[in-house]
Amino acid sequence: MKKKLLLFTFTILLLLGLFIVKLSLDSERIPVLTYHHISENKDERSPITIAPEKFEEDMLYLKALGYNTINFKDLILHREGKNSLPENPIIVTFDDGYRSNYTYAYPILKKLKMKAVISIIGNLIDVSSNTDYDFMLTWDQLKEMVDSNVIEVQSHSYNLHTWGDKINTPRGASKIANENNKEYEARFRKDTQTLLDQVHTHLGTNLTMYTYPYGIYTDESQKILKDMGFKGSLLGKTGINSTSNGLSSLKRINMVGGTSSPTLMRKILLLQVRPKKIPFSNLDSSSERLEKLREQFKTQ
Repeated sequence: MKKKLLLFTFTILLLLGLFIVKLSLDSERIPVLTYHHISENKDERSPITIAPEKFEEDMLYLKALGYNTINFKDLILHREGKNSLPENPIIVTFDDGYRSNYTYAYPILKKLKMKAVISIIGNLIDVSSNTDYDFMLTWDQLKEMVDSNVIEVQSHSYNLHTWGDKINTPRGASKIANENNKEYEARFRKDTQTLLDQVHTHLGTNLTMYTYPYGIYTDESQKILKDMGFKGSLLGKTGINSTSNGLSSLKRINMVGGTSSPTLMRKILLLQVRPKKIPFSNLDSSSERLEKLREQFKTQ
């Protein structure tokens, strides 16, 4: 009985070890990180709002850990056999399209020679571009960032980023009560096409990835996106997908405000099954870590 138990335990450990090795050798396990808003105002800090210094610290940590930022165009071309990816690729994304992405994130990314993706809510970009509403990005700001090759723009819907009641108004990309498939398809397709047209007009680019508002999706919406030429979609679920299995329903890692950079880096490495020492993690002060990282990369 004891020998059988030992043999069973050894078999489980062997299988677990082989599984971990397989994951660690899978070069297509590419982390996708999620950010939202950046603010210097301490009163605005929240799980989705971080300080500019915190974003810089995160980006410097990615460089220190050997990550190289890519965008979805790079990844799609790679999957089509048209380019190769750098070592340890990672994708940095922003949801919604806050003006702070231009004010704070863009200069940091440009200085560090890194890339990111902003998934925009089209109707808010229209409002910001045509009124005094200055909380969101404008088409001109997006055009500048896209032309710099630092930022890639993708879809977060044109006007589906609403919580709604699911009875008279939709919640994200979900159906409304009593809405049949034909009505739902027409509504979802119209909203998606509106942003496609706006992006093509203002930025001269095409949308290839769809970030679902609140991570809510349907089987029908996935089929519609594929029919409209989208290469994939992003959800709100935590994790890392092997992109060798496709780009549909990608999980992401939420870079939560209030969580230290070393803790977030440890989470990325663990999910990717990539053992790596995190420098300066013994320092409790974020400002001290940032100073050390700046010295290491001479970015001051």
